[in-house]
Amino acid sequence: MPIDIHLHDTGETGTDIAERTRAAGLHGRVTASHAFAVAELSCQDVDSAADLVAEADIALTTAALSATTVLPFRRLAQRGVRVGLVARDGRLL
Repeated sequence: MPIDIHLHDTGETGTDIAERTRAAGLHGRVTASHAFAVAELSCQDVDSAADLVAEADIALTTAALSATTVLPFRRLAQRGVRVGLVARDGRLL
């Protein structure tokens, strides 16, 4: 069964989700929507988080494009994370 988590929390929650996903053998079956915590990380921390997320094969998606919480989607994709962006009108970007 696929799992979709709306991750609006900041801090260590995303790392916990990656670790729990791996431990439960749910690779490729978890999507975290928005993942605002990732947008607040330093570049080095984004890379570390991206490696954990990619290893657990968690997809990150967002429709919440704003000036303050922009998911670093290009950097994440370069590290192997599956990233999906959706416009407010529902179009895939």
